[in-house]
Amino acid sequence: LKAYQMKSSDVSVTLAANGGLVRAHPASARMYQGSYQGDVTVDVRGKQPRIAMNEKLTGVQIEPLLTDMQGKAKITGTANMALKLDAVGNQPQAIRRTMNGNASFAFTDGVVKGMDVLGEIRKAYALVRGKPPANVSGETEFSALTGTATITNGLVNNPDLQGKSPLMQVQGNGTANLVTEALDYRITATLVDSLEGKGELTGRPIPVSITGTFAKPKVRVDLEQVLKQEVQKQVEKQLQDKLKGGLKGLFGQ
Repeated sequence: LKAYQMKSSDVSVTLAANGGLVRAHPASARMYQGSYQGDVTVDVRGKQPRIAMNEKLTGVQIEPLLTDMQGKAKITGTANMALKLDAVGNQPQAIRRTMNGNASFAFTDGVVKGMDVLGEIRKAYALVRGKPPANVSGETEFSALTGTATITNGLVNNPDLQGKSPLMQVQGNGTANLVTEALDYRITATLVDSLEGKGELTGRPIPVSITGTFAKPKVRVDLEQVLKQEVQKQVEKQLQDKLKGGLKGLFGQ
């Protein structure tokens, strides 16, 4: 805990070591307004250390935790996480490259820093309407953000990302590479309210891709298909109105 600059209290660890096999279990602590529980095994009997982790964070404020560990945090909010991972190596890069396992996460009442999905949608809509581009804040607010993941040799595959906020809901899937820090996500955003679009976009699924890296994510909004559907709907409505008017004139009622 000291090595990672983490602040904690009420730390309780039972440690057992035998012939190069070391296990810390049970392990628990209070930290960042929440709690930690873990079961960590380090096997140094071979040429490279093998690490196995089964850890849980409950009710933890994730921003100060990540800031203390890494110097910065890309996400804020209250976190509940479960990790079951194993890896080989004694250097961070080697550990990330050989990491395998699964995870689940649930964040509440926070923001994702470095990307503004709602702002990019508003910006794209303004551009196709020939209006001045909307402002982009660089943050995506959420009331809930959940998902599960499998990790294979450092590649995180997240098939069921879901997010909610008062103005937007998102769902999708993608990958995050712990070695190269590359992102590749495809999500569908649905606006609960859209003042700029006067309701045109409300309730309609909007395709969004998130690529780039952890440090510099790139958000691309594909409004073309959504607006084509809207134009087609308006044309069909006009044709139906004309057909009804023609029939009324023909039969006099």
